[in-house]
Amino acid sequence: MTSLEAQADELLAYWMLGCVSSAQVVEWADQRLLANANPALWLIDLSASGPAEHAKHSEGPKGRELSFTESFRAKVEATDAQNLSEIDAFISWLTQEVLGEDLSDPNVKEAHHIDLLWDDCADRNGARSLATDLVRARKEKVGPIARLLEQPKL
Repeated sequence: MTSLEAQADELLAYWMLGCVSSAQVVEWADQRLLANANPALWLIDLSASGPAEHAKHSEGPKGRELSFTESFRAKVEATDAQNLSEIDAFISWLTQEVLGEDLSDPNVKEAHHIDLLWDDCADRNGARSLATDLVRARKEKVGPIARLLEQPKL
């Protein structure tokens, strides 16, 4: 697998997770087409048909499985801590994905605390407050999605 294929595989995984839009995936593919004198057929297909159609019929990257940590970092990057509906969506995702994860991971511990407040105690505001703090604390200046979406050097 080439570096470009690995990048596409990761970007498509973020798309399947709901962290990037179809338009962002197509724009990424378009930028790589412009930077590549002899592009692979899968890249042309991804650019022309978008990720949903590409996944149905094309050869090439389809989106790899992400670890909890990778998914967590992407979800944090994609979540606007100022937007209540995005925080609620983050909590919904987090409380499902954390099940069975390693309790020695600080993010997993926080997630279980949020889950306890959200589901068991019905303290939605407390859970939202913790989730908002978690998103703000774990935001990276340049996260994994932003690094992938950077324009290639021509």
